[in-house]
Amino acid sequence: MWDMNTLPVSGNFSLRKIALSLLAVIISAFLWAIVGHSTVYAADATWSGENLSYNNTVYTPDTGTFAGVPSGSTVYVNKAQDGTLLSAIYYPSNTDTTKEFSVTRIEFQNNTPGPPSSITVDAKPIKEKTQCDVPGVGWIICASSRWIAEGMDNIFDWVASFLEVKPVTTDTSSGLYQSWKIMLGIANLMFVIAFLVIIYSQITSYGLNNYNIKKMVPKLIVAAILVNVSYYICSIAVDLSNIIGYSLQEALVNIRNSIPGPTPGSADWLSWTNVTEYILSGGTIVAAGIAGWSALIGGTTGGVVSNLVFLLFPILIAGALAVLIALLVLAARQALITVLIVVSPLAFVAYLLPNTEKWFEKWKDLFTTMLLVFPLFSLLFGGSQLASSIIIQNAEQASVVILAMFVQVAPLVMTPFLVKFSGSLLGRLAGMVNDPKRGIVDKSRNWAKDRAEVKRNAGYSAAANGRGTWLQNRAWNKEKGRRNREGLKGMYEAEADAAWHNDDRYHAIHKRNKVAGLIKASGESGGDVQFEHAKANSPTLQAYSGRQRLNQDSIKAYQQEEERAFAESKTVAATTLPNTHRFKSIADDAQIAQRRIDVAESALAGARAVQREDFGSALVADEALQAEAGGVAGAERALAVGVSEYRKAYGDRVNEANAILKHFNLSGPQRQDHAMGLTVEATDQNGNMKIFRKDSQYTREAAIEAQLATGTYDEVTQIIEASATDLAGFRTTIQEGVASNKLSQKAVFYGGQTINDIGQGNVVGPEGVNAAILRTFVQGKISAGDLAMNDVNALKRMWDVIDRASTDVANGATPPNGVSNAEFNERLSNLREAAASALNNRSISGSVKDNSRTILEQMRGPLPPTPPTGS
Repeated sequence: MWDMNTLPVSGNFSLRKIALSLLAVIISAFLWAIVGHSTVYAADATWSGENLSYNNTVYTPDTGTFAGVPSGSTVYVNKAQDGTLLSAIYYPSNTDTTKEFSVTRIEFQNNTPGPPSSITVDAKPIKEKTQCDVPGVGWIICASSRWIAEGMDNIFDWVASFLEVKPVTTDTSSGLYQSWKIMLGIANLMFVIAFLVIIYSQITSYGLNNYNIKKMVPKLIVAAILVNVSYYICSIAVDLSNIIGYSLQEALVNIRNSIPGPTPGSADWLSWTNVTEYILSGGTIVAAGIAGWSALIGGTTGGVVSNLVFLLFPILIAGALAVLIALLVLAARQALITVLIVVSPLAFVAYLLPNTEKWFEKWKDLFTTMLLVFPLFSLLFGGSQLASSIIIQNAEQASVVILAMFVQVAPLVMTPFLVKFSGSLLGRLAGMVNDPKRGIVDKSRNWAKDRAEVKRNAGYSAAANGRGTWLQNRAWNKEKGRRNREGLKGMYEAEADAAWHNDDRYHAIHKRNKVAGLIKASGESGGDVQFEHAKANSPTLQAYSGRQRLNQDSIKAYQQEEERAFAESKTVAATTLPNTHRFKSIADDAQIAQRRIDVAESALAGARAVQREDFGSALVADEALQAEAGGVAGAERALAVGVSEYRKAYGDRVNEANAILKHFNLSGPQRQDHAMGLTVEATDQNGNMKIFRKDSQYTREAAIEAQLATGTYDEVTQIIEASATDLAGFRTTIQEGVASNKLSQKAVFYGGQTINDIGQGNVVGPEGVNAAILRTFVQGKISAGDLAMNDVNALKRMWDVIDRASTDVANGATPPNGVSNAEFNERLSNLREAAASALNNRSISGSVKDNSRTILEQMRGPLPPTPPTGS
């Protein structure tokens, strides 16, 4: 097969020969590797990250000093759990660790070093350079940190330019000078007016008196001079502020520069950019001079350097925000100083004019405060630079160096508080910038905090309802644990507090506090007694007391006058009010507002009345509702309350309807027609018409009450006869009206039993009234006084009914109400005697009306014949 696979060219090379040659080469290479390799020995110790591993023991780096270890050595130690030193490995700090090297190992007994031994260590792995050694979100942190760091190194120049106020020059073409000159013209005009007032007062003796003029003239002269040189006064003040600020800063900077740094040129290389680059790269990117710093702080490298980003990043963020706030505050300061210089002439005028000196004081305080900011800031800024240099000189850890650099930014953080400490308007501006509710920094922080809380609580809710993720469930369990601990803490505190309040020592303390309080109250009352005694014997104190009372009465009088005037504005149109009326301009609006209030209150009162009435009606009709509403008090009480509410609400609405009847002044016949269920129309004295409809329940009830009180006998009787039929819904009102109006004096048969029958619906039509008449008759309740007082129509009807019944009994009918014939005739005889007594008894007959005598004579019957006289 091999012979058949030959190359299709001249020569005798075949695939078999080529394969055999390749195989020979591979075998030769393997044999050379096996036979010809050099002997390599393994080192005793190996690297494990930044630590050393020897005989399965890990040695960690340590910057301390130990007995038996030469100074300046790099040391790795192995310690017991209690911190006791067991052994150490060390080598000179300048040792080349990029290849295998020898080190010294010492074992310790009770911190006493033993004999040293030499071991070898593998070459230390070289960490690959990287610009961002922060895992996870490093792509965000590294970029933003570099950007902020670069800005931090440059922004101090911007802040310095804001702190310096440009010296005020005498260039008359500058915008500042031209603006000041305009204000100067206004100020001089005010001086002219002031001089004219003084001259007028001197000539006419009106206005300012001589004393005030003499007092004002010196101030006027001084103020006139100050106004015209105010620009130069402000210029000198600004120059002094700049000179003092720069002098303080330069003095402190010179002190800082005179202190030797820990490394050559430390003031030059220690910038935010260099330090940030070094930390973000994990120590792999080293700027000029940074190696000296790395050696200075103990050779921090690798992951230890990367961990410093968690300290560096928040400081960068805080520093950048502090710079932003400082720039805003200082920019406002620059603008305010310019404005204050422009208005300086008016400020000096305010010093002259009466009651305006406070404005000059405010201008002076604000201008002084603004100029003092630069020297105070220079003092703080230079001091922080000096403090930072001292801290860095003594730093042994990178974290301390970072914090020392933050000290340089401290004056920027304190700028708003510095201005606020100085007082003034700028302090309020600084407070607005850093206000927890409106400030840029705190508002952003609160915004993030609020949304974080919402997110966290949403996670708790999801976990509590079985819909949370593993992380949410874990967070919820931790939250429950926290709440449980807080609950237990509160419970134990409450139990301890309760136990303490039942302790004898608490009782003793409480008693002494009460005694002290009583003694204090006694002392205060004694002081009051002494004060009242002093006031009673001091005309001065009495005058003050009287003045206080008078002032209180005056205040009350002013308030009542204002209340009266406002009430007046609601009653008449604005056009009818005098021009001097204090509320003339709003009178129409006040009336509209009051009308709306009245409508709303009326509607509300009506709705509440209907609610009470409906609830009471529902309680009366529903036993289950009575039981529920009664609660522990019982259903009976609920029913009583319900009925009471119903009757009260119903009565209120009837009273309101009665007021309407009175307003429209319905006549007796109109009230009677409406009471009996007819629709009537009425007109008030202003011509307003009202239709009282037959389905108006409350106005009909009001009409019934009015008729029972003032109606005639016939009208009252018509209502009573309908109490069981057409007016059945008003039966209770009719019953109460008959009783309360004492209608038995108008008709004796409308007495007690009849009142009860009306309420029970037993008085049905005219027959019901007739039955009441017969019952009253057979019960013998009709006296001579009743007959004398009763209405003539009542007497007529009563005699008609009794006379008809007497005729029926005489014709063989059964007497009414179960009485016998003899009893009936006896009652009839008694009635005749009562009628005779009403007519003849002088003490009674005077009450008998003339139109009633005929009826009474019929009741009495014919007189017996007069016996003849003589023979």
